[in-house]
Amino acid sequence: MLIAIFGQSHSGSISIYWGQNSKEGTLADTSATGRFTYVNITFLGSFGNDQTPLLEVDDHCNPRTNGCTGLANDIRECQHKGVKVTLSIGGGIGPYYLTSTEDAKQVSQYLCVN
Repeated sequence: MLIAIFGQSHSGSISIYWGQNSKEGTLADTSATGRFTYVNITFLGSFGNDQTPLLEVDDHCNPRTNGCTGLANDIRECQHKGVKVTLSIGGGIGPYYLTSTEDAKQVSQYLCVN
């Protein structure tokens, strides 16, 4: 009865944090297991304040050389399987904060290109 009132239940949905262990396989491999509804990519650890944003994903790829562009294909593969992909931005501590609209545009441009 409560489901009729509040809409669809998402109980049983499983999420995983991906990107901090090179032995975990690729992002596409993770979504292909069929075990997860959500994959949260780790993480954009530095950005803003006129510094170059940096995606931190262990040894999966090297963002300093634009080596993470292949993640776009993996994200599309996950989405094709119905897995929702998110990005963790920031963390417990780190050199990140936005100082202006231009700063925010730089971060969004980095995310779209890399």
